[in-house]
Amino acid sequence: MPINEMLQQNQGKLNSFELEEIYVGSIISGMVEVEWFQKLNKNWIISNNVKTLWSICANIIANDEILDYVSVNSRYSKLVGAQASQDYLNRIISQIPNNFSPTNTLAELESNYIVGVSLREIEIAKSAISKNPFHSTEIFAAASEKISRISSGESSFDLENEFNDIIDKIVSGELTKMVIKTGIEGIDKFLGGIARQEITIGAGRPGHGKTTFASELVLSCIDKNDKLGTPIRVALFELEMSKLWIKTKMVSSESKVSFTAMRNAMLTADERGRVLAAKEGLKRFNGKLFLYDNVYDAPTMNRICRSNKIDLAVVDFITLMDGVGEDKRNELGNIAKMFKRFAKHHNMAYVVLSQLNRGPETREGNRPISADLAESDQLSQLASEILLLFYQYKYSFDPAHINKLRIIFDKARYSGVNETLLFFNPDVITLRDPRPGDFPAK
Repeated sequence: MPINEMLQQNQGKLNSFELEEIYVGSIISGMVEVEWFQKLNKNWIISNNVKTLWSICANIIANDEILDYVSVNSRYSKLVGAQASQDYLNRIISQIPNNFSPTNTLAELESNYIVGVSLREIEIAKSAISKNPFHSTEIFAAASEKISRISSGESSFDLENEFNDIIDKIVSGELTKMVIKTGIEGIDKFLGGIARQEITIGAGRPGHGKTTFASELVLSCIDKNDKLGTPIRVALFELEMSKLWIKTKMVSSESKVSFTAMRNAMLTADERGRVLAAKEGLKRFNGKLFLYDNVYDAPTMNRICRSNKIDLAVVDFITLMDGVGEDKRNELGNIAKMFKRFAKHHNMAYVVLSQLNRGPETREGNRPISADLAESDQLSQLASEILLLFYQYKYSFDPAHINKLRIIFDKARYSGVNETLLFFNPDVITLRDPRPGDFPAK
């Protein structure tokens, strides 16, 4: 590309400060792989703050340590102070746009660097020519050659090959790999499964089965994908319940023994035997299910997902995470954006559970809607699907409703609005498709 044309195209883009912060922030937050750091030439960086972060990241990598928010913050805080470090890192992470592309950002940083060098070379050439005008041709030719060497290596985009690739994937059925089957037909029938590269929101009022939904979903997803021959790795970040009780729920699900009976040590001999037998059955989840009850921040969750090659991560629930204070709207939005970007760039899925406000309790019929989500605008925009959990028994106390959990697909980007009815037992932990006789008539 001619030098003049390149300069014109980049007019107004010479300040790389924000781009540098966004790019480095995406690596520190875990949104993109650490390998992207190696592609950032330190010479392209203008900001002294970002140069410092670059040096910190390079040192962490050289020492074969984990590069993430925690490791960078611990080192940067020694230079600028704990609060200043946290504020700066949070700011550069929060400004990453939804459509962030490390490839495009890197290209723009390189382009800005080339333009900056070009302008400097031109100024040097002009100064030299003013002192020695009889050699202006040679001086300008030398500057042009130096600029051309720096700016060589343009990339191209082949649209025809891009469309050929996606058409081949459609015809071969490869797009089915972009969803994770749940093993619950009532969900898979409408959604196809949990979408990779997306966030799915599951929300309900207290006592409407959010934690049971989370624990049953992870087990069912692993079992279903094992049967399909497409094994997956799943992480459950349980912020509300301790790991002790979430594991007890899973034992109840496997053994079909009452959670209450186990908790109160009221087991019969038969139930005790079934609980012991569950040991063998639960072995199938070894190396596939990862449980955490002490992780409350998105960067650490992302780091765990990256290091364990997680396909599906479930968070129960988002409003208990660090960083959620008075400004819930923006804080929840920032957390959801971090999950969304990470999922997109790592081809995995996040299912994030959230609390609904009291809207259903003031509404005739008590049915929830997505507007009942806490700070719903941010979460609703980022989610590909919104699943609302509606346990009518909590309002009616009608025995006919005691085992009915309705899942309302209030938003479904890849299908449509719908709902399904599942069999639910909050004591003998169960969430599955209905079977004949599950809902006897009055």
